[in-house]
Amino acid sequence: SVNGEIEFPIEIFPKVIIDFIEEVALSIQCPKDFIAMALLVCAGTAIGASKELEVKEGWRESPRIYCAIVAEPGSKKTPALNKALSVMYEIQEEMLNKYNEEMEVYKNEEMLHEVEIESWRKQAKKTEGKLAIPPQQPKQPVAKQVITSDATWEALTDLMENNPKGILFHKDELSGWVKGMDQYRAKGADRQNWLSVWSGENITVNRKGKRTNIT
Repeated sequence: SVNGEIEFPIEIFPKVIIDFIEEVALSIQCPKDFIAMALLVCAGTAIGASKELEVKEGWRESPRIYCAIVAEPGSKKTPALNKALSVMYEIQEEMLNKYNEEMEVYKNEEMLHEVEIESWRKQAKKTEGKLAIPPQQPKQPVAKQVITSDATWEALTDLMENNPKGILFHKDELSGWVKGMDQYRAKGADRQNWLSVWSGENITVNRKGKRTNIT
């Protein structure tokens, strides 16, 4: 402990992570807790829904971690978080680049598919419809994400549907997360949804023309 306060037990991390925490904390001049906490959340996101720990029969937990830094303004919270989360944004940028490449391939496949469909229709007329099934529609790629800062459930349900392993939700200010709740629905609905997600319960979100289940 320092000045009677309990420090974050950074010894739980591998040595390479401990070195990173100490280096960043020294560089930014902030508590090690800020970086360590953010890295713990990153680790939980990396594992996501791929692993579960069976506490006892019928009781399973996956690394759903909610963390908040409570400190005075000017305590270097934002620089510390940005540095700790930078790896997540780097991974996301790689995913975005891959998605853009896949979209270019998809657009070319779509153009080719339109030509094939037109040829198939012409042939169908000549044979009075006695043709094999039409050319298969190319599958549109889905953008993958590992981190977001959008708090609305409309956005989160789409993200979770496309990223079933899980996603890291980051708000620079805790008040921004709280104030963003219940923007488009009855008071308390978002709070209940966040509690349900933390407990690992399924949530069914009904929207016009669409119904989505997320965990």
